[in-house]
Amino acid sequence: MTALEGYVRGPLIADVYAFSLIYVSIGMGFMLLRRKVLPRDKWWALFSVYVLEIVSVLIQYYYPGLLLEMFFTSLAVLMIVLMVQRPEEVVDPVVGLLSWNAYQEEMKKVTYSGHRASIVMLRFKNAYEVRSNLGEDVYSKYLVKVAGIMGLFCQQEKLSHSIYYEQSGAFFLVIDNPDYPIEGMVPMFLSKFSRQNEGFSSYWKRLEPKFCTVHYPEQVGDYATLIQFGRQFPKLMKGDQIFAKAEEIVNSRRFQVEIHMETILNRALENQSFEIHYQPIYSIKSGTFHAAEALIRLRDAEYGYVTPDIFIPAAEVSGLIHVVGNLILEKTYSFVGSSKFRKTGLEYLEVNLSVSQLMQPNLIEQIKELQFRYNVDPSRINFEVTETEYDDEAETMERNIEQLVEMGYSFSLDDYGTGYSNIRRVLSLPLKIIKIDKSLVDDMDTEKGITVLANTIGMMKEIKMELVVEGVENKAQLDALTSMGADYIQGYYFSKPLTEDEFVQFIMESSHETKRNFMSMDWYQDSLAGTRPLSPEDMPESQKRRR
Repeated sequence: MTALEGYVRGPLIADVYAFSLIYVSIGMGFMLLRRKVLPRDKWWALFSVYVLEIVSVLIQYYYPGLLLEMFFTSLAVLMIVLMVQRPEEVVDPVVGLLSWNAYQEEMKKVTYSGHRASIVMLRFKNAYEVRSNLGEDVYSKYLVKVAGIMGLFCQQEKLSHSIYYEQSGAFFLVIDNPDYPIEGMVPMFLSKFSRQNEGFSSYWKRLEPKFCTVHYPEQVGDYATLIQFGRQFPKLMKGDQIFAKAEEIVNSRRFQVEIHMETILNRALENQSFEIHYQPIYSIKSGTFHAAEALIRLRDAEYGYVTPDIFIPAAEVSGLIHVVGNLILEKTYSFVGSSKFRKTGLEYLEVNLSVSQLMQPNLIEQIKELQFRYNVDPSRINFEVTETEYDDEAETMERNIEQLVEMGYSFSLDDYGTGYSNIRRVLSLPLKIIKIDKSLVDDMDTEKGITVLANTIGMMKEIKMELVVEGVENKAQLDALTSMGADYIQGYYFSKPLTEDEFVQFIMESSHETKRNFMSMDWYQDSLAGTRPLSPEDMPESQKRRR
């Protein structure tokens, strides 16, 4: 700047442009090489910054009086802030920490750049319940306190770090030094939480923290696995375990099954690896097996037996639940329409219908087609529905249920005692049967548990519901439930779920022995007359518990 000429460019301005050209060339080359790291809109926003700068430099070089470079630079910075570093995506609005989205973006950059990172994961298992009890304001202050303790420790250790927060109740502390022994940080964090949290100490005791340390990518192979691991590691730890290292979980069979679940499901559908097993339901009044429940099972060629509590949620998330549900209907209708089922003498078969199935617009047509193809009487099928939180879908679901009832099908409410809307569901749905969940049976060893179960059975009998009690595993439970007035019993005391051929053989053997041994016994006639509760003491061996 001179008094006479104002803004003046000297001969060394060429050096400035030369260095700028090198910087721009490297930057544009890096953008092209790493174009998969960012979403397309953000990538174009960043790339256009170089274009703006080049245009402004050319204009001002040839017309030095048009001072456009700084103006275009300001526009470029504004574009980066608005299009790339969006505050609503980078910062969590509740606690003011870097967000879950920012964590995912950062891990993508680490992955594509080939760098390493050390991560301390902290997830509160019961975050939702604690937040409901404390209120949003107090809960948020507590989370900020937790993050502050973690950040202060890293500052004292002079560690370059970032703390990210996921709203489901999780922190991800990312440390740039991949060789730092992060495993030693966890006990220090626990100690500092208990000493420094003063006003929040009582809340800390109520929260259930789960820590896990990860050296990425050595211990967790790729980006997708890392993200999935961050959400699943607490449920893969032991119940009372607070801290685990990533390799302990990643190498477990359960985690390997879960991260490959979509592949396993597709392979099962392609290779027809799904099987339907049947668990008999015992009638206390008649002393015979009255019905059975169809249960889907999966045995994978690579991972072996996969439990329904793993593959059913995965099927729902992946959208394959409709295909799996249709497969169940196809197999069960085929069985009920066969001569093998007629030989068993059972009254009906229970088949689970998921909420997603009940929401299908073509469900009624699909069931009519199966009914016609296999010549199945609707009275031979009882559909089970499980309590659900899809209250916004209740109207459509109930309409489909009502149409099926008009066609002659019956319904039972499964897992009674585990949901939050039991009574409303019982009163609103056209139900015939209530299935009491195994969890209530498991509590029969306490006085409170017995009282709850007895009153539940009594209430359902008062409103004329038939009762199936699930999960019965010993004679004491059977005797108690008989005296309480339960109608039907299902559980390992009589039989585990069996394959189709095993099930038919089991029922046929049980039927022959029942006719031969039960009908001639005075105590059996007394039980029908109501003078003596039915006892399984003299039950044939084939009807006793089979595992």
